[in-house]
Parts: sequence; C-alpha cells; structure tokens
Amino acid sequence: TKNLLDACVENKVSRFVFMSSAAVYGFPRTEQPITEEYRKKPTAKYGVSKFCAEQLLWNYGAKHNITVSAVRSPLVTGPHDSMIAPFLINALQQGRLFYIGNGDQKLSISDGRDVAHCLRLVGETDKANGQAYNVKSFDSTPKQLVETLAEKLQVPAPNAHRSYLQAYLLASIIEGVWMLRRKKNPPFTRHKVKVLGHTRLLDTTKAQQELRYKPQYTC
Repeated sequence: TKNLLDACVENKVSRFVFMSSAAVYGFPRTEQPITEEYRKKPTAKYGVSKFCAEQLLWNYGAKHNITVSAVRSPLVTGPHDSMIAPFLINALQQGRLFYIGNGDQKLSISDGRDVAHCLRLVGETDKANGQAYNVKSFDSTPKQLVETLAEKLQVPAPNAHRSYLQAYLLASIIEGVWMLRRKKNPPFTRHKVKVLGHTRLLDTTKAQQELRYKPQYTC
C-alpha cells in the first residue's frame, strides 16, 4: 500500500480508493450493526495489515492532498469466489461440515459484484474524501447459508454441531499438519472459525446515504 501511495504522489495521481476489510473491527461482542466509527480491534494479522494500511492512507491524503477513501467489506462470496464457496461445497459433499455452536450467529456477507459497484461509487464522488464506508449485500447465519447451499446441491444439510473451542482446536491441528507438510491453503483455519463462529453485522447506512449505494445481490 505504501508503494502504491508513493507512486501516486510521484505520478500526481489525485485519487486513491483502498479495499479494506471488516477485519479492522475484529470480532466485537455486540449484536448491533457496526458503524464506521466503531473501535478498531483487529485480531489477526490480516486485520492488522488492513488497519495499518488505512492509517497510511489517511496520512498520505492529508500530507499530499490526495483524495483518499476506504471500503470495508465483510466475508465476500459470489462468482469466482475461490475460498468460501469451494470450502463449503467440498465439505458438504464429503459430509464433513458442521455448525459452530447452534449455527445461528448473525453475519454480514458481500457479493463481489456489489463490492465492485461500491468501490466505483466511492471513486466517483468528492464526498468520499477522507471517508471509510462499510459495504455488504445481505445478512444471514451460517445455518441459513449451509442449508440453502445443500438444497441447491441436493445433498443433506449437516446435523453435527461443535463448540467454538472444539472447532478452534480442530482448525489449529489442521493448520499445523498443513504447515508440517509444507502445504498451503489448509481447508479449515482458525480464521474461518472466527468468521463463522461470531456474530458480526455491518451498518451500511453511511454508504446508502452518501453514495446512494444499494446492493443488487441480496440473497
């Protein structure tokens, strides 16, 4: 991010839109939708990297008179998703999928096409200078997602449940095995447990009011 910002300064690029993440909020223990002003407490290296990049963004904007903005998305799926959907589909087809807790945690989810549309809206308005915007397509639960996917695939939905601690320990073991084998992209990770095992809803009122953002892919 710093290299790109330096390139903007050197080449007199006047606008920079940064793709950030809801990971900057971490996983706060609240049932209420999170606004852009909510405290930032990232809990993983990915979230920390996004948070640090945002700080660079705001500093460069103020120092070099660049129009800077950030878009924060939660879990992204949709066409060409190579992480979440394939994981769920493979686990369902192999009968390995289970719910963390009761599976009724509330999640905000984005379709990549809605995220792209929001990025474009941010890039086309001066109102977005120095601003961060939450984006999402819809809210759901892991159980709703999995049951819908199972119906589409015509396979049984899972009945198994594991506690958050059990799921986290299992993910740790799988990550360790993958590391020992020098393999990349373990199928089940502690980050997936955090994402699917916590309630995290985003408030997108700001994007709706200032950008006139309206999601098109709502289920």
